[in-house]
Amino acid sequence: MAAAGVPLVAVLAIAATELTALNSDKTAMQDVADQVALDGANQLTLANTVGITERVETSALHALEELAARSELTVSAKILGENTAVQVSMVSRRTSFFGNLLPPGGFVTTAQATAIKMPTMPLCVLAHADDSNTVRLEDSSALAAPGCLVHSNKEVRVDPGAKLTAALVQSVGTAEGAINPEALVGAGEVKDPFLTMPIVPKGTRCDDNKPRGPDPNRIQLKPGTYCQPILVGSGQHIILSRGEYWFTTGSLTLSGNAQMTGLGATLFFGKDAKLDIKDEARVSLEGPRTGPWAGFLLVATRDNTNDFVIAGDNVDRLLGAVYLPSARLTIEGDAPVAEDSDWTIVIAKAVQLKGSSRLIVNSDFATSSVPAPPGAGDNFVTKGVVRLVE
Repeated sequence: MAAAGVPLVAVLAIAATELTALNSDKTAMQDVADQVALDGANQLTLANTVGITERVETSALHALEELAARSELTVSAKILGENTAVQVSMVSRRTSFFGNLLPPGGFVTTAQATAIKMPTMPLCVLAHADDSNTVRLEDSSALAAPGCLVHSNKEVRVDPGAKLTAALVQSVGTAEGAINPEALVGAGEVKDPFLTMPIVPKGTRCDDNKPRGPDPNRIQLKPGTYCQPILVGSGQHIILSRGEYWFTTGSLTLSGNAQMTGLGATLFFGKDAKLDIKDEARVSLEGPRTGPWAGFLLVATRDNTNDFVIAGDNVDRLLGAVYLPSARLTIEGDAPVAEDSDWTIVIAKAVQLKGSSRLIVNSDFATSSVPAPPGAGDNFVTKGVVRLVE
């Protein structure tokens, strides 16, 4: 009986060895398929796509020379759609036990990968700090940027119940949570596109910030420098003329059902100033169309590390760039923010959403009368980005 069991033990040992080798082959094939598919998709950016599939197949066979020496290996590549993706398929056949009867036809190992060339897309959200959770969605909050790139120079963290959707999400570090499509991690750093712009007030004189006109509830502000906190409460409406507004100390606060409207206005916040929108406050702002700050809506100085909080339930229109180089933008509340804007750009140290808030980042740059600032929006587009989809 012992002698009879020896062949069985030998067969099992051989089978175990073969299965280990097959698993190793499968891993190697899939790794190579992924890499050559990505390489092929990168080549789709060339004007002439002739020869891409041949180069992909040759590259794969070269990378798998050892496997091809002990099996029958076939590699096929094809371009999908209108030159938008490369698909690579591999099949390896090796002799199996008992004259290829177990399994019938021999051992067959397959691998397939599809890499897609992402279309160019504008940069709409950039959290450029490298020392924190720069993009953070908590509770049941949501960030939607369907036509845009959302990029973090550190991490993207989406808590259970929250959701982040964009044309493309990139993170230099990690990315976790409900992110659609799946984030690209290990991306290259995207630098602050406005880093060299000087953010300096034109003067030190403080302008009167009291209500102007016969109606004390209509606060008509003219461009200038305001050195005291401005509180806009229920029943009041602050109206901004075209130009630059500098707030140097305290907060510009809207509460209750206060309103703030402005066309062609840029709001600057010094080291000790910040914006605080809460309750049922209604906000409709549009940045300037011309001038050195064309396209900029809210700007903080580089030494301003405050939290800029938008928690109002009627912040419908933020047409322009929100630039907070050393500060964090926090979105709270229960209603969509910026939904009625042609486009919105957020460049900040960090971006945080809480509660059931929703930040809607539109990207209709082409038809908007307000231009995106140089280096962001449709003036910054991703180039050569490819990703595996299968």
